[in-house]
Amino acid sequence: MLIFTIIPVNSTFAEVDKDILNRFDISETILDGKKAYIIENNSSGELKIKVIEEGNKTVYETYLDNKFIDKTIIFSNSNKILYYDNKGNKTLSTFDDYIIDTKDTINNKLTHTPPSDYYLIHREYSSTWDEWGYLYGKNSITYGPTKQIVFPAGTAVSTIIGVIGAIFTGGILGVVIALGATVVGATIDTAISGSVFSRQSRWDYEVTSQGELGLRTYKIDIDAKVINARNGEVSWVDLSERGDTRSWSDLVHAGIYNVILLN
Repeated sequence: MLIFTIIPVNSTFAEVDKDILNRFDISETILDGKKAYIIENNSSGELKIKVIEEGNKTVYETYLDNKFIDKTIIFSNSNKILYYDNKGNKTLSTFDDYIIDTKDTINNKLTHTPPSDYYLIHREYSSTWDEWGYLYGKNSITYGPTKQIVFPAGTAVSTIIGVIGAIFTGGILGVVIALGATVVGATIDTAISGSVFSRQSRWDYEVTSQGELGLRTYKIDIDAKVINARNGEVSWVDLSERGDTRSWSDLVHAGIYNVILLN
């Protein structure tokens, strides 16, 4: 479970002792058939952020104890961000206000040169077919550009989640939590900032048995490194996983079966 630190809406940061700050659970769920994020605590109420896809835009609506607070609109074909409060007042901003692409060398030392050939990474015996299977693979790692993320005090939680969601597919909550935030009502009380870059790890696999190819497949894992500028803490956040997600053992047995089947 991810944790957000939240202050009751009728308090200020200076008035609340750090020892009695409420720790809110934040989770992802489905509301009215739509993705939503819920931040809740008995003393301060329940903050819901509904995610509504509408053509080329995504709307993030915020409700506190089921009362509409604000909404942020992110456009897939534009750099602009629209924010509306509960009185209909509009504020226009852009991604450039929160995100800065940089050529920072923070991840240079992590550069990885993948092996030129597949190498044996697992082998296993099948008592069912009385055969051995051998899993070979090669791994390649690539990194996305480093982005400096800055959200000033008073930024709506719906805007933060919307901006992070537009940058990364999946892992939104993890990135938000890693940056760190104190929330008053539906906005952050203090500025949050940090450096973020994504890492893609691709495994290409081949399984052989009896000297024959039984399976060829791949798996891609994408995560992000988040460095909290306030305290220097480093977090790795899982973003997405695609391709063949079976275990090494399952891949080997599938390859053995395929060779037996073809023979």
